Amino acid sequence: MQDNILELARSGDIQAIASLIEQAISTKVEPKIQYRVALLLKIKSADPKVCVRIIQVLEEIQLPIKSIHIAGINWNRYFALHSDKYVDNTNLVQVVSAVLVGLIGGIIAISDVSYRLPTPVVAKATTTEQRTFKGRSEAGYELWADKSCIYVKGIKESDVTRLNTTLAGYKQVIKQQTGFQCVLFE
Repeated sequence: MQDNILELARSGDIQAIASLIEQAISTKVEPKIQYRVALLLKIKSADPKVCVRIIQVLEEIQLPIKSIHIAGINWNRYFALHSDKYVDNTNLVQVVSAVLVGLIGGIIAISDVSYRLPTPVVAKATTTEQRTFKGRSEAGYELWADKSCIYVKGIKESDVTRLNTTLAGYKQVIKQQTGFQCVLFE
């Protein structure tokens, strides 16, 4: 039976791999394939030193999986297969993750700073039904105002999609253009 489990493990059967590791470390192992390329082994151990024995078992199996992620209680270790030996890549993974988080944060910050709101197009005001015509938005919609609200005439949800925004986002643009805090669509 042991030879059968070993053959299954060598062919990439993650349950057989978990079974062999469980026999070696006497701890339950939950295996899962991550991103179709890495083997995640979740174990209920607070001691990352257990990785030494796990890696020995994986190398004995001669596993065809090139990337291993071992997750214990409050710790993670990452290993990559190089010349039939698993090498600890934990520090590299942490550095790459930190760089990616920094890049994403920088992109978000730059996009917030560099986004320019459209400037309003203002025409002469004429009064109709207790509202005053305030001109047209940059997108071409009529803007009418009463004492407390600005009304955007004729805009549809498909127009908002075409403008690459949301109703709430377009309301914010109109608020900034006109100074009104109340924006309604008609």
